[in-house]
Parts: sequence; C-alpha cells; structure tokens
Amino acid sequence: MLIGIVLSGSFLIRTVLIHQARQAKKQNLERIAAVQETVQSQDQKKAEEQREQFKKAFEGIDRTSIQMKDYDSHTKINVEYSFGTKNGVYYLVELKTGEKVALEGVDKAFPLSIKNEDENSKELALVVRKDQAWYMIDTKGETIYTFEQTELTENSKLTLKDKELIVE
Repeated sequence: MLIGIVLSGSFLIRTVLIHQARQAKKQNLERIAAVQETVQSQDQKKAEEQREQFKKAFEGIDRTSIQMKDYDSHTKINVEYSFGTKNGVYYLVELKTGEKVALEGVDKAFPLSIKNEDENSKELALVVRKDQAWYMIDTKGETIYTFEQTELTENSKLTLKDKELIVE
C-alpha cells in the first residue's frame, strides 16, 4: 500500500507539473500573440502616418509643371491658374483640375497686380492683347475691362482709385 501511495503521489506530482508546464506554455503563447498584435498596430500606425505625410506633401505640390507639361510655354499667374501657349494659341489653365479656356485671337497674355487704394489691398488682373487692343479678362476668359489706347507690359502698374483704373 505504501508503494501505491508513493507511486500515486509521484504520478500526481507529475500530472501537476505537466499541467503547470502546459499552463506556462499557454501563457507564453498569449503573451507572444499580444506582443505581435502590438507590433502590428504600431506598424499600421506608422504606415498611416507615412501615408498622411505623403498625402500632405503632394497636396501642397506646385501643380504647374504637371498640368503645363503639354504646352509650348507657360506663365504662372498664381497657385490656381496659369497662361499656356500651344501651337500659337493662348490658354487659361486651372492648375487643380487641368480645365482650360482657349483665348481666341490673343497674341500676348500675362498677370498684372492692381493696387486697390479704395480698399487698401492688392488684387490680380489677367491681361491679354487681342487685335492690338488690351483687355482684362476673368477666369472664364470673358472680357471685363477694355484698356483705351494703352500699351501694357509685364512691368506696367495698375492702380484702382475712386473706382477708376489708372495705368502707370
């Protein structure tokens, strides 16, 4: 009987040790899974952060070179628009969308700044020469002002004072 108790005691101890080893192995596997999950979530966060950084970097990119690559020459107006020439025809190009307006009969086009003394601000005028006359156009290519017997250059200065446009 004593031998039976000793054998059953050693069997019981062995069973307990095996159970403890399995429990420890299970806990280790759970810890490893938790570490892997943490690493994956950190990798995902880093990937998302990089994606956002690239998105921000390309959001602010100057689209002039991309949109104007098919034109013979171009003159940047501002971050939104540019004048481009292709086969001798001038175009007003919206840089964000690539939409263009053909400026028929125009042989010169450039932007000029307008000093608005009435509102103490600076504005931008789109100036074109057509049929030897100078015109100010809007972003749709429509004439909004005609310069009377005036010759303009890229260095001309425009001033708006008392609702009258003065060319210097």
